[in-house]
Amino acid sequence: MPCEELDIVWNNIKAEARALADCEPMLASFYHATLLKHENLGSALSYMLANKLASPIMPAIAIREVVEEAYAADPEMIASAACDIQAVRTRDPAVDKYST
Repeated sequence: MPCEELDIVWNNIKAEARALADCEPMLASFYHATLLKHENLGSALSYMLANKLASPIMPAIAIREVVEEAYAADPEMIASAACDIQAVRTRDPAVDKYST
């Protein structure tokens, strides 16, 4: 996926998250923590993956470092994730937002 398209997907995600945070004040902190405070898709993905995989034995911060190292070694993973998000948004009639 060209960089411009990656930016389009990320910008759509952020715009939707901002709108959802404005409409749902109870969820605003969730949208800020998971999406809006991040500068790029890779940062948001590493944050979400780390928090989903964290355990008492392996804290989220340690997992996030590993994920970010992997993304740095192969940035195409982030582009592939953006392609997957775009494909789901385009092809799945149940999905009406990039941020779903």
